Amino acid sequence: MYWKFLDPLFPKKTSANVIGTRKPTGEVKQRIIFSGHVDSAFEWRFMHLGGKALFFGGSGYAIAGLLYLFVISIVQTVLYGPAGGEVGAVFSGFRWAELAFVPAFILIMFFSDFKHPVPGANDNLTGSVASIAILKYLEDNNIRFENTEVVAATVGCEECGLRGAEAYIKAHKAELDAVPTVFFCMDTLRDYDDMAIYARDMTGTVKNDPRVCALMKKAGADCGVELPYHSVYLGASDAAAVTKLGVPAACLAAMDPTGPRYYHTRRDTEELLVPKTIEKSLDICLHALFMFDEQGLKENYD
Repeated sequence: MYWKFLDPLFPKKTSANVIGTRKPTGEVKQRIIFSGHVDSAFEWRFMHLGGKALFFGGSGYAIAGLLYLFVISIVQTVLYGPAGGEVGAVFSGFRWAELAFVPAFILIMFFSDFKHPVPGANDNLTGSVASIAILKYLEDNNIRFENTEVVAATVGCEECGLRGAEAYIKAHKAELDAVPTVFFCMDTLRDYDDMAIYARDMTGTVKNDPRVCALMKKAGADCGVELPYHSVYLGASDAAAVTKLGVPAACLAAMDPTGPRYYHTRRDTEELLVPKTIEKSLDICLHALFMFDEQGLKENYD
């Protein structure tokens, strides 16, 4: 859920966002921001060592243990009082069974390898380079809109709480609220057949803006891709932080949602890049850009 109550346990460090802005020829009447996060995660040991089977198995083992402890504690409190009291033989057996989860609680402490940040070629240098490439395309083709400002935002600290995107929006909230502004988050542009619009975010609790989703969907259809609406069932994208701060946002991603072997591991290198996915994502974003310049933000697009 990206709550920050664990912050006191970690040393403070400084991150940075890099923002590129292409001003219109006239007055700024609307703005579109294309964004990718430039940071990568620390390696997930379970995913590296055993892929999704070990990742989900090991994580599930620990989560099951936590749930078991939680339920047993509540039952004991209800049956025997807050102090625990003298429990019967049967319930005592349930308490001894908690020991079965001790290995999970030990192993989960080694979930992340804090000595090895992963290369992050796909997650998410693909989104970062795509954001920059949009401005480069406009520059190379001498395109400058009359009233639409185009921003490329490469943000930091997505992997530790969506902090870069959140900081950027908070720092520029008045400016962003002054004219209609939309935020296009791009994340992990690799698995072509899994390209989708993430309309729900932050473990399914945040609903991204349906108008931005509609713009993405129409742009995809015009580029020959039927983009389904998906949810980030566990975790979040930068779009969630932006949506929560009141700026219309959605996320375009192309990653196997069941957890590919390269995800948050040392395998996420340039050898695994899929150029056609990046190219198609750029086509969609550029098409959406020209649609937004002509039509603005709407509920539906023809």
